Amino acid sequence: MTAETYGPRTAAWQELVECARTLGRSSIKALFAADAKRFERFSLDAEGIVLDFSRQLLDARALESLLALAEQSEVPRWIELMFGGHPINNTEDRPALHVALRRPADAPLLAYGEACISNLYPWHVNCDLPLTTMALVQGDALGGGFEAALSATVVIAEESSRMGFPEVLFNLFPGMGAYSFLARRIDPAAAERMIFSGKIYTAVELHEMGVVDLLADDGTGEQSLYSYIKRNERAHRTHCAIYRVRRRVQPVTYEEMADIARIWVDTALHLEEPDLRKMERLIVAQNRRIERLGMQTVGAREGRSATTS
Repeated sequence: MTAETYGPRTAAWQELVECARTLGRSSIKALFAADAKRFERFSLDAEGIVLDFSRQLLDARALESLLALAEQSEVPRWIELMFGGHPINNTEDRPALHVALRRPADAPLLAYGEACISNLYPWHVNCDLPLTTMALVQGDALGGGFEAALSATVVIAEESSRMGFPEVLFNLFPGMGAYSFLARRIDPAAAERMIFSGKIYTAVELHEMGVVDLLADDGTGEQSLYSYIKRNERAHRTHCAIYRVRRRVQPVTYEEMADIARIWVDTALHLEEPDLRKMERLIVAQNRRIERLGMQTVGAREGRSATTS
């Protein structure tokens, strides 16, 4: 997605805003009264399923604008990429899981798991270099996002951040390192309880449990990260040595992660349609939240720009 194809910045979006104002002064009853064939014009029937949108505040102009928005936002291209197995999940650089799960063979899911652990394992071992990997959590880190954060040697989180593993809600478990990473930070039984619960924890709770290493005030995450680096700069070699000792005493191997990923694949292949639908609902809710946060960020930037000018 580019600045030009981001929904609220397209011409179609502006047209829809105007449509919403116009339709807001009407009613569904009035729209039916003005068009005797409204149901025929605003419904679809395919594969025994009827999609009826005639009972929405929608007219021909608004429908055309919605279709134009899909084109201008490149929805057809993204659909093609999604079903082609491309890594359209740009926050984790991997394919969409709910599509891969509907394929009968295990090959796509095995490839998916391998792609995940191939990214997380090197990060966990500090890329076998004298460096310290760090994760900064601002906002929510759920499922794979939480796993990615846990793969780092040092985890910093802003106080209002929330983290957790909701996979149990659709009869799955986080299989790309969550158990391995958590069990090296806290008691394995506590790690298991966390995964079983599906609970979303606050950064403060996770800091008290020992999962998060450093808490930062909201809005100061980056500053806290750089302060941590500066504060420990002189002891960097010692820190790297201690982290190597930690990995020697409690090693997480690539083989361990690969074996767990295969168990995850076997579990995923036994998911039923209600589980997949629940997963999709969670994805929709997550995407709406991301969209809202994106719009708030754009608005904040535009506000700062207006103040500056």
